[in-house]
Amino acid sequence: MLIPALLVCLLVGEDQSEQLGLRLPKGFEAIEVAGSDLANDIYALTLDPKGRVVVAGRGYIRILSDDDGDGVADRAIPFSDVPKNGAMGLLWEGDSLYAMGDAGLIRFTDKDGNDKADGPPELIFPFKTGGEHSAHAIQRGPDGWLYVLVGNHSGIPKKASSSEKSPITKPLAGAVIRLSPDFSQAEIVADGFRNAYDMDFTPAGDLFVYDSDNERCVSLPWYAGTRLYHVVPGGHYSWQSPERAETWRPPVEYFDELPPVCDLGRGSPTGVVTYRNSQFPEKYHDGIFLLDWTFGRIYFIPLQQDHASYKSEPEVFVEPTGSAGFAPTDGAVHPETGDLIVSIGGRGTRGAVYRIRWTGDATTSDIGPRPLANNQPLDWSEDRKKRLLELAEANNPVKRRLALEAMRRFRDKFSDQQVAGAIATSWSSPDPFLRHAVVRLLESLPVEKWPAHLPKNPSDRAACLLLRGLTPGDAVPSSLAGMLGLATKENSAPLVAAATDLFLRTSDPLAKREALRLVQLGVGDQMDPSLKGTVWEGYSRREKPPVPPEPIARLVKAYPTGDAYLDQELARLFGMLEIEDAGLLDPMLAKITSDSDPLDDIHTLICLARLPSKRTTRQTERTAAALLNVGIKLDDQQANRDRNWWRRIQELIEGMADRDPSLPKALVSHPLFGRPDHLVFTRSPVIDRASAASRYLDDINRDDFNDEDWTAELIDLLGELPSEKVVPLLRDRWGELGLEEASTPILAREPAEEDRERLREVIGFGSPSTIRLAAGALEKLGLQEDPESVAALVVALGQLGREKEVEPARKDLGKRLAKVSGKEHGTDVEAWRKWFQATHPDQAALIQGRSSLDWPAWQERFAAIDWSKGDAERGAQVFRQSKCLACHSGARALGPDLAGAAGRFSREDLLRAIVDPHRDISDRYRTTMVATADGEIIQGMIIYQSADGMILQTGPNEVKRVNSDQIETKRRGTKSLMPTGLLDRLNDDQIADLIAYLTSLKK
Repeated sequence: MLIPALLVCLLVGEDQSEQLGLRLPKGFEAIEVAGSDLANDIYALTLDPKGRVVVAGRGYIRILSDDDGDGVADRAIPFSDVPKNGAMGLLWEGDSLYAMGDAGLIRFTDKDGNDKADGPPELIFPFKTGGEHSAHAIQRGPDGWLYVLVGNHSGIPKKASSSEKSPITKPLAGAVIRLSPDFSQAEIVADGFRNAYDMDFTPAGDLFVYDSDNERCVSLPWYAGTRLYHVVPGGHYSWQSPERAETWRPPVEYFDELPPVCDLGRGSPTGVVTYRNSQFPEKYHDGIFLLDWTFGRIYFIPLQQDHASYKSEPEVFVEPTGSAGFAPTDGAVHPETGDLIVSIGGRGTRGAVYRIRWTGDATTSDIGPRPLANNQPLDWSEDRKKRLLELAEANNPVKRRLALEAMRRFRDKFSDQQVAGAIATSWSSPDPFLRHAVVRLLESLPVEKWPAHLPKNPSDRAACLLLRGLTPGDAVPSSLAGMLGLATKENSAPLVAAATDLFLRTSDPLAKREALRLVQLGVGDQMDPSLKGTVWEGYSRREKPPVPPEPIARLVKAYPTGDAYLDQELARLFGMLEIEDAGLLDPMLAKITSDSDPLDDIHTLICLARLPSKRTTRQTERTAAALLNVGIKLDDQQANRDRNWWRRIQELIEGMADRDPSLPKALVSHPLFGRPDHLVFTRSPVIDRASAASRYLDDINRDDFNDEDWTAELIDLLGELPSEKVVPLLRDRWGELGLEEASTPILAREPAEEDRERLREVIGFGSPSTIRLAAGALEKLGLQEDPESVAALVVALGQLGREKEVEPARKDLGKRLAKVSGKEHGTDVEAWRKWFQATHPDQAALIQGRSSLDWPAWQERFAAIDWSKGDAERGAQVFRQSKCLACHSGARALGPDLAGAAGRFSREDLLRAIVDPHRDISDRYRTTMVATADGEIIQGMIIYQSADGMILQTGPNEVKRVNSDQIETKRRGTKSLMPTGLLDRLNDDQIADLIAYLTSLKK
């Protein structure tokens, strides 16, 4: 139990949090409840009925026990060794523990209360698990149903909507699914999530989900940050992948998407915790804590009622100071103390559990949690009918929304007239949540009955709702057209014509937006399946029904409207339809000015690229200038660009060149051309790379060219030029820029004797392809028998590792060694080392790699060990005590899987790898070396990287965060994270036991 820790915390002192590397609001403090020795790399957390912290990671579920009541866990009680792939959701109720892992939603029992699972878990419902975008959180709803949150790669089974009342039957992307208490029914509550990891209910009974951003699309028009969503039945929350799109996300203004409560920008959402207790100050009551893994933050979200939903201004509640390695994964509020319990871990990082509590004056004597209100009962009772009809007309928009949602669920209990009355009360509301509830109810009312039941002469907003109730492409009945006052032909006007008429006649801004969206839906909606995964996803038609030309011609004539949003969406519509009208080009280009937003510029350029009209020379020049200025504008805003930005811009260039063949030449010849971000243009086959390289070479030869503008891609482009123009430049800068590998292909084309030492150098640390190039260049120069040249080949052979992918490179080096030595040892690196030591004993140090360890002394010690006395069971203990598990366990392990290692390597190879881990490093396990603006050198394996920076694993239980603006240089390292000296602390018997254990590991 954690209750006695209240006294301990009062004695700890307010500097405890700073010692842990955490910054909290004044009056709060954090203590570490458990470290990585008790539970490393924690995925999920919950509390058991005794208030104990329960954590899970890959292959374990453990109960953390505070035996002496000092607020710190003393031991970890192993509850189960499954799920093997690590539970990404936990929920303990009574004697049952629900977990999400392995085959899906599983349930353990502990009926005898001995803190051990009674046996293998029961599979409750199959889900895809184990991936970052698969099934995650589990929560018990106030309605008694079990709620499950799944990511967009979960492959939701059909049985997830087995209930006839399921709000959604054909889900898109990730979803919230609920299971009835007896698990006989399942419903899909809402969809359109990317990779929401957790969810929680507020005391009012509202469900909130924290969804991830489309991180690879930073600085593209459809990028959206991490978002907190209020989840309502039937709601869609904008993500379309993998069913329809890959990266495109519709604008938040679309009526068929529900807006977020708030957008928190870049991050990796993990835990969601509603604060239903009272220990924290009042401002935190009923608010939500959100955990962000990427930046190591905990946000507080104070909820403020906004019509039928909520809005909020997020606050940072906890953040790390420096690079403390705080990567929060899950959280819970202790029901008795009101403390916030948080776990850290993920992707093989250090695991720990922290407790955050208020140390100021007591806020209340009633600390216990408030119960959840059941605001949406899922079962019908006759006494609800009258009450729902009353609430549907209430002044309170929340009560109206809930009533409309309930009437949709129990539609068979209400007459068409009653439904129409409920609709009419709310159909002019500007609130998206209320309008969503209205249109879902409207869809249940037969279209032919609308005029008979609905009030005459509805407002323009109501007219939009009525048109939304039609299926896109349906004809508008004459009676409905008359009711809406639409100037359409009787019984023949399609939806697009009716929506166009409404768009052009109304002065209501909301009605105008919704009518334009209706036109887009009427012409087929976005995302042509053949263009999935390209820049054109949101600018093409998914379906291609016949489009009436007259309404579209009216919209073209109305452009521009002067409303920025409407003009953007009209331009999108014109791009979707690939309108051929030369009169659109200048007005659209006029949107791009020196002051226009670069993301708006990209949007406009994409729309222009969809228009087939012939360009004038002036229009081509304006387009080229706009493209070249995008990067300048983004730099002025200090806006990052991630990997998809470069891909999408390249596709945009190629698409524009299809419409305007003179554009590529105009780009390269433009005075602005030559910035580092313009290299993306040169990737396209439509660009003359030699001409582009000459422009860059001119810039390089100027005195003001910056070292940071040198990149591997720039050097690759310079390779288009004759060697005599480029090679002297690369030789002059060799060793200064950290781009030796990128320079090697150019040097290797026509190597000179003065390059021999450079080639020897790069052959010792390059990638397999670089090693082959360098070795080939040395052969062109004439393979020499001098110890330095031969040693370089031997070291390179060991550096390559033993993966099958590098076998061609290994064979090349073996052949070259045979040619220079006259020996035939193939790819046996150990044989070559022994040969070199025997042939060049005075230069043996040249092949010792990067270790100065006394290997011969170790060999003497190993020769005296009686290996037959090794015990695998004792060796497993040695393995754990030596902290080897931290790096050699799980699919995300920092080091290779050791299962079967003894079958691939001899005992000597195994021992040599332990003694000298830096000697032969597989390319897969090489570290990255980062130099920061503060002069710090960080070496580790990149476990996360984005435009904002990176997270490196610098040790078994250590991570470092480096922001992009702090990175001075970055290059591949030549060392392993595996520390030296692991065997120094072991006696001979323990070494024998360790090898026996490694030998026992099988695939």
